[in-house]
Amino acid sequence: MLEHPLKARSRRRTPILVACGLSLGLTVLAASPASAEPTVTSTTLTATPSVTVGDAVTVDLGLAGTTGVYAYEVTLTFDPELLTYAPGTETGPAGGFDTIETGDGTLTLVHSRLGTSPSLTGDLTAAVGLTAVDDGDATVSAAVTLVDSDGTSIQTSPAPAAVEIAAVAVEPTPGPT
Repeated sequence: MLEHPLKARSRRRTPILVACGLSLGLTVLAASPASAEPTVTSTTLTATPSVTVGDAVTVDLGLAGTTGVYAYEVTLTFDPELLTYAPGTETGPAGGFDTIETGDGTLTLVHSRLGTSPSLTGDLTAAVGLTAVDDGDATVSAAVTLVDSDGTSIQTSPAPAAVEIAAVAVEPTPGPT
């Protein structure tokens, strides 16, 4: 008895369709981004070590060996009697969206990648400017949160940075002779 031609063709196509389906599925899986929490090998915080009242203080944050970072939040804390935020001085990675929120002795810098932007990888830096407003010994601390594409986050805090602020030298005025 002869086999129906449609069934024979269907049996020959089944392995081809299965192979094509598997190939397409593996391609889609390989093309989708791997989901793993963000990583960083070390975090550093530095600041201009010695200034005079009225001088600029640059605070630099270094994140070495990052992978899978789609957003970060850096909260700096400092003595508002000694240091204030200098608006417009912040820098960070190119691309994405940045915002700054300030409070009494705090400054929060948020960076986020948008849409289909790739994750941040490698050594990242961010900086912000402060102004010395009174003499004394100031400390700047940071709390850093890194976020991946799924919203998984890790926290890190580098060692604080010290800033010695000297009073402005006042020239004595000559007295009457």
